[in-house]
Amino acid sequence: PCAAGVSGRNQAGRGADRRRHVGHRVHHLVGAREWGLREVSLLPIPSDKAAWHALRAKHIGASEVAALFNMQAAFQPGIYALWMDRAGRVPLPPVEIERAKWGLLLEDAIAAGAAEAHGWDIQPGRYASHPSGVGATLDRIIASDPNEQGPGALELKNVDMLQTLRGKAWAGEPPMHVLLQLQAQLLATGFSWGAIAWL
Repeated sequence: PCAAGVSGRNQAGRGADRRRHVGHRVHHLVGAREWGLREVSLLPIPSDKAAWHALRAKHIGASEVAALFNMQAAFQPGIYALWMDRAGRVPLPPVEIERAKWGLLLEDAIAAGAAEAHGWDIQPGRYASHPSGVGATLDRIIASDPNEQGPGALELKNVDMLQTLRGKAWAGEPPMHVLLQLQAQLLATGFSWGAIAWL
C-alpha cells in the first residue's frame, strides 16, 4: 500500500515521486463568488438507502456529471440512460462491481491515512446541492488544512492495480470522470478546494 499524498498545483512537476501519491488536490475552476452562491446547507446523508436514493434523484449527482461531457467510466450510465432515469422512464441499474464494494469498506482507512499524512481534520461527509440541479454526496469533509483556507471536499477511491496498469488512468492524476466529480462537489458545496485520495 502507498502512503497517502497530495499533488497540488504547486507540486505539478515532481516526476517519479508523484507515482507514490494516492491523492490529488483540485481547486475550483469557477469560484463561489463568480457564481454568486448562497449559503449552502450541508444535509446529513440518510442512513436509509431508499431515502438517500430519493434525495439523489432530485439532482444530477456529482458522480453522474461526467456523462454530460461523455466522459463517464465504462461502468457508469451515459447521458441517455441518465435522462431516462431522471425523466422517470427507466431506472438506472445498480452499480454492482467488486471495486465499489471494497471502496466503501476501505473508505475509513483511506481517509485516516490521508488525514494523517497531510494534517487534515476530517469530518463525516454530507449531502449538498446547487440551484443548477447538481447534487453531491461527499465522502468526507476536510474541516481544516494547514495550506488551505476554509473546508474542502474529500473524495475517496479504491483503485485496483489492474485498472492502473491497463489504462494508466491513475498514473500521475485521477481520470477525467473523477476530476469532474470533484468539480461538481465543489459547485454543490461552494467550497473553493478539494482533494481526491485513492489507494
